[in-house]
Amino acid sequence: MTIEEILLQDPHIVRIEPGETWDFPEIDYSYFTHQDKEYVNDCITTLKDLLPNAYIVDNCLNHRERRDWKWEISKKEEYNDTISEMFRRDSLRINNIRGITSSVMLLTSCYIGPNKEKLELLEDEINNGWKTYDTNTAEQKVMLVKSLKQKTYAVLQFLAVKKAV
Repeated sequence: MTIEEILLQDPHIVRIEPGETWDFPEIDYSYFTHQDKEYVNDCITTLKDLLPNAYIVDNCLNHRERRDWKWEISKKEEYNDTISEMFRRDSLRINNIRGITSSVMLLTSCYIGPNKEKLELLEDEINNGWKTYDTNTAEQKVMLVKSLKQKTYAVLQFLAVKKAV
C-alpha cells in the first residue's frame, strides 16, 4: 500500500489531488541586474519546486487542529519521514503559499525590463488573492491556490525569453 493510500484511510483526509503539470518557460535574465541574478535564480527554482505540488485536502476545522493531527500522524513509525515530506510539500500549506508570494515579490522588485506595470499588477493579484485564505472552506482554499498558481505561472511567462515569430 502506498503512503497516499494509507493516508486516504485517515478520517481527516478528504482527498489527495495531484498537482498541476507545468511547461516552465526559459527565463530571460537580461530583465535583471547582474547583482540580482542569484536571487532571481533562487526565486525561479522555488517557484518551479512549489507550483507542481499536490493538494492534501483535509476536514480539519482550523490550523491548530490540523497541526495537532499532522503531528500525531507524523509520529507513526510506519510512515517514517515520507508523510512529513508529503505534508511539507502540500500546496495548501501556508508556508508554501508564502514561498510563492515572496518569490514573486522579489522577482518584481528586481525586475528592470519593459512593462513593469503589468508585472506589478500580477503581483498585486497574487498578494491580494489569498488574504482571506484562513476563512475559506477546504474547497475554496483549493480554488484559491489553483488561481494563485495560474497567476504565478503567468509571471513566469511574462519573464520568459521572447521567441522570434
